[in-house]
Amino acid sequence: MHPAFLEDQLERSLSNLGLQTLDLLYLHNAGESQLPLIGYDAFYKRLAQAFEFFESKVAAGKIKSYGMATWVVFRARPDEEKLYLPLEKVVEIAEKVGGKNHNLKYIQVPINIMMPEAFAQKWQETTSVDEKGVHRKQIVNLVSAARQLNVQVISSAPLLQGSMMQVPMPTDVFKCAHLGAKHLQFIRSTPAQALLTTLVGMKRNRHVKMNLEAVSYTHLTLPTIYSV
Repeated sequence: MHPAFLEDQLERSLSNLGLQTLDLLYLHNAGESQLPLIGYDAFYKRLAQAFEFFESKVAAGKIKSYGMATWVVFRARPDEEKLYLPLEKVVEIAEKVGGKNHNLKYIQVPINIMMPEAFAQKWQETTSVDEKGVHRKQIVNLVSAARQLNVQVISSAPLLQGSMMQVPMPTDVFKCAHLGAKHLQFIRSTPAQALLTTLVGMKRNRHVKMNLEAVSYTHLTLPTIYSV
């Protein structure tokens, strides 16, 4: 997360892509790789330095926004020491560095039928202020916390690198003919206004066509989602 390393990687990305500006630059698996080794205090200090670098690059026109691409930290339980990362703390650091109009706009987190924590588990604490100015703590799921904190969620691994193709889905709930499309239908029905989009990788045109079947059906209802 050192600014010198981030500078190098940003310039390499711009050069490789032939661009002057990136829409989004991720800090990739920073918590997973560093929290267990250096602890929270040192990690938060490094995170602030990284965010300060990102904000400077937004001002310079090199990037439009930044975010954190994660695998575990936003899905971990609060009692999982040096693994759990509170989103509210991350946004607080961004605000200290970039003000209320900071450019930490996105987080990426895996969501699939085997990894539903982002919407199924209330493990994130947020603070709200009522009309009387009283601060109130809430325990909510990640996607709800993201919405309250004005951060968009991009989900990853809907098919878990193909592993989900070994996990059958009930045909009475998912009407898609293809299993991959059934899993994508589950993700696109996730009850979360903060969920912006889902990343899914496909190598062959026929897989793209098969998975696009998911958009032919309406979103599943909330009771149906939780019954799967």
